[in-house]
Amino acid sequence: MLFKSYPKISRVIEDNIVEVQDILRKVVFTDESIEKDKQFSTYKKRDGDTLESIARKFYGRDELSWVIMLFNKVIDPFYGVSLSTSSHDKYMQKKYQGQTLFLSAVGSSFPLSLNSAGITTGTLALTKTINSDGSLSYLNEPRGTIKSFNNNFGSVQLYEQTGKFKVNDTLSILEGRVEVLSATVQKAVDSIDAPSYFAESLEGASSDPLNPLASVPNAHGVQTSIGTTSADFATAVTYGTPTLLFDYVYNNVGTYVVTNRTKEFKDNYDKSVLNLIDPKFVPALELEMRKLFRNA
Repeated sequence: MLFKSYPKISRVIEDNIVEVQDILRKVVFTDESIEKDKQFSTYKKRDGDTLESIARKFYGRDELSWVIMLFNKVIDPFYGVSLSTSSHDKYMQKKYQGQTLFLSAVGSSFPLSLNSAGITTGTLALTKTINSDGSLSYLNEPRGTIKSFNNNFGSVQLYEQTGKFKVNDTLSILEGRVEVLSATVQKAVDSIDAPSYFAESLEGASSDPLNPLASVPNAHGVQTSIGTTSADFATAVTYGTPTLLFDYVYNNVGTYVVTNRTKEFKDNYDKSVLNLIDPKFVPALELEMRKLFRNA
């Protein structure tokens, strides 16, 4: 219904001039109008709810789902609002299949700088062993394809994986038949339970995360970065001071870890809370929308 209000523009399609809706036009509510408590109520989206069913329940018509999207600044009607429990589980299983491996250079404990290694997504990761005669053997399992890498953590996320990598495996990353990186696996976890970021608390933490390569925060929430001193550290902080990342990788300390699972559940919950404009304002809103597009 919303698109019907959009002005039409002329476009050349296969040598013919046709009129189409200008879907690039955009109307938004001001923050001031959204924050007026008397103009909306809060609704918690439940399993089985759709934007259309909510619009039908509150406004009497399925096609007024655009009002909900507009008022909540939702662009994507599928992933811009919360998923049902079963859909969310499937989404996470697909997004976080495989393991996340925390790597160091062979013979070192310091997290690997993956930028300098020239790793690209889609490259093959597998284990290798050194035979008694000094030759190398690449194992068929475990193996996987690199989906992403995190330079702050020195980690890679895998997909299309067979077998399980374990601590102290020697990882080889191949670009075609050429090895571009050899590294030691210092920690291996299922990607769904790998850190998304480090934080003192979950609320609002993703926008202000802790530095993984800095000390545990003091009582005031202040960290000291590697190579620096502070009132808490008379000598320069090192990776093993320990930093948050060192504590997680080598000591299994998860005090400040926000896992991918936790983040995804929080994000999905946040998207389930919708502000619904008072139904009495909807007729005027429809009229105003038509005026805005007509005069655009």
